[in-house]
Amino acid sequence: METLKSWAVSVVIAAAVSAVIGLLSPSNGAEKPIRFLTALFVLIMFISPLTDLDLTLPELTQGVDSFVEEYELEQAAEAQAVDILTSQIKSSVSAYLDSLGVSYSQIAVGMDITQDKDINIEYIEIYCENLSLQNSEKISEYVKQNFSVEPELIFEGAENDRSIK
Repeated sequence: METLKSWAVSVVIAAAVSAVIGLLSPSNGAEKPIRFLTALFVLIMFISPLTDLDLTLPELTQGVDSFVEEYELEQAAEAQAVDILTSQIKSSVSAYLDSLGVSYSQIAVGMDITQDKDINIEYIEIYCENLSLQNSEKISEYVKQNFSVEPELIFEGAENDRSIK
């Protein structure tokens, strides 16, 4: 509180000195530069406490540190949720493919988290080695019904790769 008082007194004194200098200055061409210098003097006195401000004080950075820590924890939780959901989708699709007797080399799942924290499945790609048209329809129906996304079935091992969507 004492610092605030001394700052206010110094600003008032600077303003008073500037007013006296303005009244005593001659009314010729030197009037504008003198007004500029006195205004600059008052401005410097007004902002002088900011030069003494220590921005590394723990009280000032504590809020920022906790915000950054919360953000990092939130990002880690989102990444973990996506990893778990991806693993569950791959496991479910894999079990279904095994029940149909379909050979596959890889299942790829792409996800996105919206600003509302909703997880959206963007794509499911299944890299198949042997697949009949009947099984491809069954797989597409299973994936659409359970995950609300159209799977991309990609054939491997043929002379020319082709996909069924």
